[in-house]
Amino acid sequence: MNAENMSPTEVMRRLAEAEHLIPQRDSNFYHSVKQQYLKKGISEKQLFWMRRLLTIHVLALESASPIPNEAQLSREQKPKISSWEQWNLKTLQDKIQQARAAGLKYPKIKLICDSPECGHREYQIYWSEYFGVTSVKLGTEFIFSILESGNLKPAARYAKLTPESEQKLIPHLSFLQTFNNDPTEGAKVQGRLTGACCFCQHELSTDESLSAGYGPVCAEHFGLPWGERTGASKEKEILLSNLDAGDDSIPF
Repeated sequence: MNAENMSPTEVMRRLAEAEHLIPQRDSNFYHSVKQQYLKKGISEKQLFWMRRLLTIHVLALESASPIPNEAQLSREQKPKISSWEQWNLKTLQDKIQQARAAGLKYPKIKLICDSPECGHREYQIYWSEYFGVTSVKLGTEFIFSILESGNLKPAARYAKLTPESEQKLIPHLSFLQTFNNDPTEGAKVQGRLTGACCFCQHELSTDESLSAGYGPVCAEHFGLPWGERTGASKEKEILLSNLDAGDDSIPF
């Protein structure tokens, strides 16, 4: 039976029955996808790779036909890894450009992801004067550039992703996409996490900056809202107003 005609359930069942035939180099990836399948199912791309494993390591042996090698699998059979195409960081690109227009020569946004999926990593989104483009580093390693459209241009080593490397990158891309979708909220979260502004890396020292995650200067440079009272500052004003009015009751 052709693996292409098998349902995801049939593919995973056949692979489970023949796990001993899967070589070590593919075993870790298979077991990772298997765990995801048992929890919530798998994507079309993952299903492609599972069908491929089944074809090469199981069905080929059952039919006693030669195992197809990489060269025998045509380009048409391979899916186009679209991880880079499905992400867009246009807002981050715009914020960097706004800061440059405001007079910052080397604007930079420094983020920390405290999620276990990200491995508690640091990210730098910065303007590269040498290449004339917004660049992104994971730790100290350059990962990709952000084009004017917001689309991503990966570093050469990440241009062609394997299924395993793609799975490893997704948590990082998801984190950056979340910040991109709402930088104001993202900066607030970063401020609470680090106690510093993610745009200038200075310590947050006032009630307003601690609440917003940044100060008025960075708000102006990066085009962020400033001056709106936070819930904490409103409560403080109400308390002071009550005290001024002679209300000495404790507001609890």
